[in-house]
Amino acid sequence: MHDALMTRFDRRAFLKLSGAGAGALLVACDGSALDRPVGHDATHAEHDATEVSDTASDPDVPPEETVSDTVVETFDVLDETVDTSVNDTVATEVEPDTSVALDSEDQDIAPDTVAPAVDPPWDTLEAKDVFPFGVQAGDASETGVLLQVHYLGIGPLRVSIRRTDEPDFDRVALAVPNEVGAVRVQGINLAPGGSYRFVFWAPEGRSAIGRFHTALSPGQRRVIRFAGSACTNLGVGPFTSLQRAAEMSLDFYVLAGDTTYCDGAHTLDEYRSRWRGTRETSDYQALFASTGVYATWDDHEVTNDWDPEVVPPERVEAAVTAFEENVPLHARQLDGTRRIWRSQRWGDVLELFVLDCRGERLPSTAYKPNAQYVSRAQLDWLKAGLSASRARWKIIVSSVPITDMPDYFEQVRDRWARYPTQRTELL
Repeated sequence: MHDALMTRFDRRAFLKLSGAGAGALLVACDGSALDRPVGHDATHAEHDATEVSDTASDPDVPPEETVSDTVVETFDVLDETVDTSVNDTVATEVEPDTSVALDSEDQDIAPDTVAPAVDPPWDTLEAKDVFPFGVQAGDASETGVLLQVHYLGIGPLRVSIRRTDEPDFDRVALAVPNEVGAVRVQGINLAPGGSYRFVFWAPEGRSAIGRFHTALSPGQRRVIRFAGSACTNLGVGPFTSLQRAAEMSLDFYVLAGDTTYCDGAHTLDEYRSRWRGTRETSDYQALFASTGVYATWDDHEVTNDWDPEVVPPERVEAAVTAFEENVPLHARQLDGTRRIWRSQRWGDVLELFVLDCRGERLPSTAYKPNAQYVSRAQLDWLKAGLSASRARWKIIVSSVPITDMPDYFEQVRDRWARYPTQRTELL
């Protein structure tokens, strides 16, 4: 795929190009970057950037409507999820010189380890020695966002969220790292369609400054600009297209799987080590600081072509824990189960459906009438969501191609084509 290609579509033009009539885009990857020929753009992440709008059939909307720097996401299970691998903290609106820690356990905090009660100027130097991996924002809804950082110091952090067009707007909280310094904070009570900056503070100084947008609320319309990539194997870096994407003022970015290649890892420490290698790259740090993300996984987050029916559950759990510590997404339900598939609507323009095409498949059923690529619950959810969605565009994020490409990819063991019953039902 090409490097940082920007294409502007209206709906009519896209449907004419695709001939599909479905009003849907699929972001997908297939195979291992390790297996790719050297000449196959091996120095870049697979990356596309796309603008979509709902203006094609609306003559009252100017065709050259500019792209603003606001985004909002609606995440339909946001309020039903809880993460058990990283301490969750909620950032809410309080006075700028106070902090609120909403943690279920009382904690003894030594005075000399508390982050500053009042934010120093944001133009102070970044403390990269204690914040070596940058910052992340993800799974933003209309009114909330999940923020993450890794901190190598001791004690709680102070996080500040500010709206770019409201100087007096500030959300603050204290956040407590887990045993490896992973921190996640849930920002709430944000405004739909808002543009925000955030930063973490420690006694040693500040983190990188991150940016994100909240999703549009129903009734809101404007051009939405987003990009996506997959298959970022460190062996074929650097990923210069991620740097280009970071410069594009995107509303959001899609990580469609194989963000890190963890092949050979078995223990939690080994998975965390693989992720550190990815998070240390300047390419990913620039991308994560520039915009919020929506993410799913593919096979290499566990191991190459992993089979849920064969891989030991403890290995999968270690992989998932490291995945959640390093990618900002809500995957844990209140009952402790994992659910990666979810959706997010952006006003009247688009709805994003993020699939889990790895964790629920049953390879032993391939080519059989009951072949299961995704669970019945996920397939029914997707079909119902596509049917009910009032958004002009429906964007389906599948980590593996659903298209039948026999003349291009002969190997089908990891694709929807090996599970024809479900593929046909969905199409």
